[in-house]
Amino acid sequence: MKKILHIITKGSPYGGAQKYVFDLATGLPRDTFESVVLVGYGDELPDKLIEKGIRVIRVPDMRRDIDFWSEVKSFVFLLQTLHTEKPDIIHLNSSKAAGLGALAGRLHNILHKKSARVKIVFTAHGWAFNEPRTRHAVFTIKFLSWLTIMLAHQTIVIAKSELEQAVNMPLIKSKITLIYNGISPIHFVSKTEAREMLRPKMGTDIDHGTTWIGTIAELTKNKNLSTLITAFGMIKEKAVLCIIGSGEEKESLEKHIIASGLKEKVFLLGKIPDAGTLLKAFHIFALPSIKEGLPYTLLEAGLAGLPCLSTYVGGIPEIIRNGISGVLVEPHTDEISHGLAVLLQDPDQAKEFGNHLKEKVEKDFSIQKMLEKTETLYVRD
Repeated sequence: MKKILHIITKGSPYGGAQKYVFDLATGLPRDTFESVVLVGYGDELPDKLIEKGIRVIRVPDMRRDIDFWSEVKSFVFLLQTLHTEKPDIIHLNSSKAAGLGALAGRLHNILHKKSARVKIVFTAHGWAFNEPRTRHAVFTIKFLSWLTIMLAHQTIVIAKSELEQAVNMPLIKSKITLIYNGISPIHFVSKTEAREMLRPKMGTDIDHGTTWIGTIAELTKNKNLSTLITAFGMIKEKAVLCIIGSGEEKESLEKHIIASGLKEKVFLLGKIPDAGTLLKAFHIFALPSIKEGLPYTLLEAGLAGLPCLSTYVGGIPEIIRNGISGVLVEPHTDEISHGLAVLLQDPDQAKEFGNHLKEKVEKDFSIQKMLEKTETLYVRD
């Protein structure tokens, strides 16, 4: 049996990287792999893992923000944990955990040349250098990403667009493998029941015949929700916009909704456990991000058979074909508004988009494919 230490910086909020770690730790065959998860701050992921019988180790000083002494203490803790746990594989997720973990793994292997050597695997959940930043910041982050790949033995990318960027970096082409995120079947709540669950959070009755547009997203700038709200305000059709999620942009979005006169049409519903099960409440799903890897929420919306509007970023075009299985636009107000209008004005075509997307997700993005390809990578020399 091989022991795997899955390492991730934060356990909350429960986003794509957290779901990925959970799916691997709980989905890998337990007669072949023993999974242990090391996580910094946040309780959502640890609580879910413990409920499934997965051992969790907290890294006390590991935080998202940069702090020199915290990094030193986290690095020493990781090095000590590698010595005591003696894993066969460390699987790194998120930039902070990946950088510290890869360095700790290499030093561990130098100190244990003849025994207890560890294989280092890194999954890049969307390159951080694709976010809007200064030129200097982009260069620095790109260099650190390259260095992490160099220190790791194998790196998983989750989209072809991420693969193309990685293989153009020097000396690392042979270290890169594309493995798409996979999704398990979802037991969706019926449309009627899902809407009954959401209405109290909206604080108002919704007229019959109103189109429900929804999204599930962390409230951050990368999700571009302010632009979605502005674009929604431009459409003429009778509709409401429901945004499920929490995050640092909540207060700003609340002010934007009020200033736009959309308080009776746009609703911030907060974080809802297992929100994906409620997707059938919506007629349309929108994800207007300016930076993504391969978003689970879009896969979930696809399984629900929803017509989707999203953007040409990250791996999204590998999920949705514009005009075939959804609508893709640039992440700008006018284009998002036009894309919503396309779906609203032709419900039959929108339904076809949803059907095609469901077929695509079921065929190409299964959890079983992801697990099998990852297992193969673990045992590759």
